[in-house]
Order: sequence, then structure tokens, then C-alpha cells
Amino acid sequence: MFFATFRITRLSSGGGVLVSATGEHHASATLAPPQGKDPTYEGLRSDDESFRLADPRLLGMHDEFHDDIQLQILSIFPGFILQQVHNALAIRQIVPRGVDATDLHWTYLGFVDDTADLRAHRLRQNNLVGPAAMCRWRTAASAASCSAASRRGGRVVGGGDGRRGRRDAGDACDRGLGARLLESLPHAHGAVMSGAETLFRLAALNSDYASCLDADRLEAWPDLFLESCLYRITSADNQRRGYAAGLVYADSRAMLVDRVAALRQANIYERQAYRHIIGMPALRPGEDITAETPFLVVRAMRDGRMDLFAAGVYLDRVREAGGGLRFAERIVVCDSSRIDTLLAIPL
Repeated sequence: MFFATFRITRLSSGGGVLVSATGEHHASATLAPPQGKDPTYEGLRSDDESFRLADPRLLGMHDEFHDDIQLQILSIFPGFILQQVHNALAIRQIVPRGVDATDLHWTYLGFVDDTADLRAHRLRQNNLVGPAAMCRWRTAASAASCSAASRRGGRVVGGGDGRRGRRDAGDACDRGLGARLLESLPHAHGAVMSGAETLFRLAALNSDYASCLDADRLEAWPDLFLESCLYRITSADNQRRGYAAGLVYADSRAMLVDRVAALRQANIYERQAYRHIIGMPALRPGEDITAETPFLVVRAMRDGRMDLFAAGVYLDRVREAGGGLRFAERIVVCDSSRIDTLLAIPL
């Protein structure tokens, strides 16, 4: 429905299909649809001229190949497809996992001689394809599986219960010092209190973030970001390799607004709900407030089935804006590369 609404492809578009003599391969192409009133879609939900994107860059077209083709699908082998949607180039590869399960691997492409503007444009338009695409249908998708884990050791101090023995009043280690401890700290220890306040405010920001997504207040979610921001969902393996593309990629708050609008008005997907469990942020050095925060997302489906949908870490840069903290950047790094079904709601 998204493609029809924004005229990426319509039944009234020009184009055609070529099939090989053996029937094993085909090439289909869609030309740019006619402008103006389209009687083919009159009265349909996708015929809504008032529906506009807050960030129209997503629909821009760089004329790379000079053939007026907006969408092209090439089936090279039965399980291998090369596709073009505007300037988004991708490979889809079907990998069977058994008689009743299949993985769909997505690989996004660009060219080494792409300009910086074209590269950024491809990253934005990758939102048109893939497991978290603005155009949505139910399927399963994954890339190569990967996992990440960490363990933190600890040691027991004092008695077997980990607690130290009782101290006399006035002892430097006496826990009953109360306010005198703060009075005795040198001025440099103010940074400790500042760090604690930052952690509290980050935790509050994450709580608001989770509440927007879990309580279906999606329209309030983009307000937690700066106008110029970066939101990207990727895998731990892709993050380690330094790949810029993501399952979701948005470089403006307006793109986040558009994603919510598409979910509400232009997409069809199985109804579901999230429950976020977000850990304590770990502050990292950086010019902005920089943090790393672990998360889990439990997904509840309409039939009552629940599963662990995603686990990973948020890599954040946060700034003061409008009297509060806002995300300048949130990179959602999923431990696994496999998405069991299409990623509809943001993580």
C-alpha cells in the first residue's frame, strides 16, 4: 500500500515482464507512473493525495541508469533475486532451513564511486526494502546468525555474605557517617554526583522511550529525538564490520514521523505489542552524553503467544534540548541477525 500511495509502483505504471525460455528466470520492470489524477485508484485507500511525507527525501530519485525505471526485479536463480527500488539496490537470497522453514538473506548494495550524497540517499532508501521496510508484507528474514555475550566477574569481601564487619563511629569506613561523607569529599568529587544525575536522567529518557513503544504511543516517540538525528537498527556482526546500512535507517526526526505515519496508514502487518526491559546505562567518554545500554524486547502477538523478540544494546549520543535530554543518535545493535518476522514497531 505504501508503494501505491506514493506512486513508487502502480498497476497504471508502464513496464513489463520478460521470462526466459525455460521459465526459470524473469525480469520485471516498472516505469515511473503518470502524474496527476489516476482513475485506476480512484476511491481506494491508497488514492489519498493529502498524505505527504514529513521528509520527502525518501522518495527522491537519482537518475543513475537513464532508463526511467523505478522498480526492477531480476530472478537470477530460483532462490536468488536482484532488486532495485528507486536507488535502493539489494540482493535477496532464499536459504532453506528445513522442510518447513526458510531464511531470507538481504544484502544492500552500493558502488565504490558513489558520491557522499548518493551514499546517504541509498541508506535512506533502504527503508523501502528489507525486513523493516516501509512497504510491508509478512515473511521471515535473516542474515548469518551471530551472538554476543559478556561476563563480569566479582569477588567476595569480608564475611561469606559479602558484607564487612561493624565499624566504630568515626571510622573512615563507617557507613553511618551520613552527610559528613559528602562534606569531606574534595570538590573534584562533584563529578561523581553529576554522573549520578546524568544516569538518572538517561534512565528516565529510556523509560519514556520504552513507554512510547510499549503503550502504542508511537506518535510521541519521534519527540524524544533531535530534529537532526540518527536512528539505526543493525546487527552486532554488521556493527563490528562497520557496515552503515541498517534494517531501519533514519537521519532526521521527520523520517521517524513518517515511519509512524506509514505504520498507522499505509502498511499491513500482524498486530503485536512490545514490552521493553532496559538496563542501566553505562556512560562512555564523548563530547556529548554517550552511553551504552542493554535491552530486551518481549513481543506479544494477537493470539496471545509471547516470545523474546530482540536482545542487544543501545549505543546513544544524547544532548540537552528543549529543557530535557534528546537523542542525537541511537544505534540499536541486535545480538542476533535473524528477525523471525517483519520488524514493524521500532525497537
